[in-house]
Amino acid sequence: MLNITQKFINELKSKQDINYEKFQGYICTIMRYGNQEDAKALYNVFIQDPLHYDKQQLLEPIMRLGDSNLAQALYEFSIVDNDLTEEVPYEVLHALGYMGVTEAIPVLINYALKWLHAS
Repeated sequence: MLNITQKFINELKSKQDINYEKFQGYICTIMRYGNQEDAKALYNVFIQDPLHYDKQQLLEPIMRLGDSNLAQALYEFSIVDNDLTEEVPYEVLHALGYMGVTEAIPVLINYALKWLHAS
């Protein structure tokens, strides 16, 4: 795992506000130089409070760096009875689709149809 990933996680856990530029700098650097280990560490932070705005921003490096095992873990954490749990943001659907989780296809279709009917 990158040292910057650990520093970022420590700052997130300290509950202090990280300014937007610094936050995005962490995310961009991790996505550029990180690997599956970084994705797993960020996933462990994400699942602690997935509805918090800052934690939702972790989905991008998780989906870009994560492997199929992490994708499956995200699916199992987020989907129950072919629906999103109330504890996760709908942005998880994008991550699951990006990561190629085929089990999520019915949920993705269901949410797409709901969105179309709401428009």
